Amino acid sequence: MAEEGTAVTVSQVCRWSGYSRRSWYYTTSRAKPKINLELAARVKRLIDTLPYAGYRTVAWLLGENKNTIQRLFQLKGWQVRKRRSGMRPRVEVKRSVADKSNERWATDLARVWCGEQVAGEPWPS
Repeated sequence: MAEEGTAVTVSQVCRWSGYSRRSWYYTTSRAKPKINLELAARVKRLIDTLPYAGYRTVAWLLGENKNTIQRLFQLKGWQVRKRRSGMRPRVEVKRSVADKSNERWATDLARVWCGEQVAGEPWPS
């Protein structure tokens, strides 16, 4: 319309389209997140000594809120990434075949009884 010579105000356009002027002029202004530099320094020192520690471990060791520590990890780029999940190569399944009986044995050594420990004495080696 301006090209044709008719001047149209923002108020008129908003009224015709059913769009509020407030929405027309609105711009989002999100404040940058604030970082506690003292806490960030403490966390950095801890993760330098314990690089395997995630945010939960760090929060527990420092006695801080885990959500605060997780947010700090994300903002600073220190987030411990999850392992890739999905298909992993499997061991090829082969049938256990023995020519004669009593030739192949298998056992589970998850628990081996080593006797009872006497209080105050070290384990025997």
